[in-house]
Amino acid sequence: MLRFLQGVLSGTGAAAATLVATLSPREETGYAVGLVSAGTQIGNFIGPILGGIALLGLGFRMSFDVSGAILLCCAAAATLWVSDVPASRAPFERAERSARGAIAPLRSAFGAFAWPELRGVVFAQYLTQATFAATVALFPLYVQAIARPSWLSIELAIGIALAATALASAAAIPIFGRLADRRGATNVLAFGAVLGGSALVLHAAEPNAIVVILLRLLIGISAAAITAATVVLTRRAAHEGSEGRAFGASLGAQMLGWGSGPLLGAAIVATSGLPALFVVAGVVTASIALGALLARAWFPLK
Repeated sequence: MLRFLQGVLSGTGAAAATLVATLSPREETGYAVGLVSAGTQIGNFIGPILGGIALLGLGFRMSFDVSGAILLCCAAAATLWVSDVPASRAPFERAERSARGAIAPLRSAFGAFAWPELRGVVFAQYLTQATFAATVALFPLYVQAIARPSWLSIELAIGIALAATALASAAAIPIFGRLADRRGATNVLAFGAVLGGSALVLHAAEPNAIVVILLRLLIGISAAAITAATVVLTRRAAHEGSEGRAFGASLGAQMLGWGSGPLLGAAIVATSGLPALFVVAGVVTASIALGALLARAWFPLK
């Protein structure tokens, strides 16, 4: 129940993306959100390390107490120092609310999923997160099956590989954010999808652990490109005054991918084996590039 409540109440991702994307100049959206995402990736890398140290020194209960206190400090800092987005409501949204009656709140919250120019972005984010979550969830089983040097234990190989993914993504996302702003977000999205799909398919060959770590670096770079591109595309697809709804739909698609990806991945492994999982994940990820380049009606053009 506590984990359920944490998931329900942890809507900070959409709020943070909305704040940064709305307060920054439109032509600098990718770069600004890229910097914030880089901080998130660094936190994803450092957090487990600090958590392990805290667990050894403080125990389970005190570790949770310290984590909760840090979150409260973050809430206080956001309240005191973060400027809110000026309240505005576009004419189309006012008309939309008046016409819908009693079910207006629900349609207002979920209506962004029906915006034609946002469909491609949402679908791309769902597929990306589902394939990433599926492969990460079963990655420990994969590492046990590949060759590795005698000095490289299974635990160390998993840790290095996942850390390489996070650090590569953190380093690359501001760069791809700038490219998405200036060279076209759909082109950056297509590049990231092809790179990530190729790296995932190469996992199916079950190379040695060193090669796998290098492939994880490529996947981190791919994730950076896809994240930067989808943020820019989401901002462009958002109607005036409805940026929060657009980013909420975007984050909702990501969370759905995180939830369903491991289940789908486990089903593929159970029926066809681990190599098949990486082949399917790679093909699905690479197909995003075709959608970005060919299905232009599903992506914002402005």
